[in-house]
Amino acid sequence: ATAKQLVHARNRIIKKIEDMAMTASKENAIRFEELGVDMIIVDEAHEFKKPPIATKMRMKGLNTATSGQSLSLHLLSGYVKSLNAGKGVHLFTGTPVTNTLTEIYHMMRYVMDGDMERNGIKAWDSWFNTFADSVSDVELTAAGDYEAVTRLAAIVNVPELRRMAGQYTDIVFADD
Repeated sequence: ATAKQLVHARNRIIKKIEDMAMTASKENAIRFEELGVDMIIVDEAHEFKKPPIATKMRMKGLNTATSGQSLSLHLLSGYVKSLNAGKGVHLFTGTPVTNTLTEIYHMMRYVMDGDMERNGIKAWDSWFNTFADSVSDVELTAAGDYEAVTRLAAIVNVPELRRMAGQYTDIVFADD
């Protein structure tokens, strides 16, 4: 990623936050902090799989897009966890992972970012390097040129990932 691309991504996120703040600051609006919310329960949490992600990686299939509702949940869950010593956020979904590895990372980050930070895997790049492996190869493009492409090769340290995520996740296996 170039510095220019990172600045554009950062500016897009800041703009979304400013737009959300403007909506909340309308006349007679009640601030979230004044509502007394001390817990968040989210059903259909798979709808919130695109909070901001910072990475140096350029990998096919790595989704770094941010959605407004995911950004909102990210900010609100951070606020609620700051009130409750890292607790108070509960996610429910039947499909926590459908397409990408980032979905596991984001679900973990919503509910256990404190544990992730203690284990040195709060940032996406360190999380990926702990639980995944990539492979680089040369592929033919639609234009007939060759380009170097990096892709997810394997998920590694699966027992550790299951143990860590299993602290906050009820995992149902095919045998169940």
